[in-house]
Amino acid sequence: MSPLVLLYGVGECHLDILQNVLLITGIYFLSYSKLKRMIACGFFLLGCAVLTKYLAIIAVPFLINRKNISFLLFFLLPFASYFLFIESGMWESLEIFYGTMHFNDAVPRLLRFIANEGSIGYQILIPCIYSLGYVIVFLLFQDNPLKGILYAWVWLILCLPALHPWYLLPLVFLNCFNPKRFIFYFSLIMGLYFFVLAFQQSHHGAWVEFWWLPVYTYIG
Repeated sequence: MSPLVLLYGVGECHLDILQNVLLITGIYFLSYSKLKRMIACGFFLLGCAVLTKYLAIIAVPFLINRKNISFLLFFLLPFASYFLFIESGMWESLEIFYGTMHFNDAVPRLLRFIANEGSIGYQILIPCIYSLGYVIVFLLFQDNPLKGILYAWVWLILCLPALHPWYLLPLVFLNCFNPKRFIFYFSLIMGLYFFVLAFQQSHHGAWVEFWWLPVYTYIG
């Protein structure tokens, strides 16, 4: 019933909705089934989720344990399809997203006060800061995978250089397992995004970020 799911998942058909179906189904199989074929299927679905959108990879370490690590090969199977699509420039979109795009961001916005956006220091600091935070979350919640994945995704959201409303779709699903009030607020505040869309539609496609949008998003 989340407006984010109805609007950006069902309405605009962003790939995140497919990622979430694969991710949540895979998590369910690995968390609640002891059948070997279901565990294998769970890892396979996680691999498909990562192929849909790479960010799903952050969930995998929380779901691996001594009992299922032998099934990890099924996670790698979907990646064999990459050989059918290898071409030059296939990573350009990631380079652009990581290197030059920024919108409604949190940690990268703070870093831009310290280092220039295109500098090597800026490019190195973001992955280092995220990796440190991810390791801390993993160590704290490795015994509670569902909560760990939720907080790992929250930290990822804070470290992304651009945050669009549909990036929160995984949080909506994960919040069903461990309801947190701040996730509901985070989802609600994404309605401010429509002010940007309204400006874009009335100014010949011009994309402008209002200064108060990230203020309400992260401080309010």
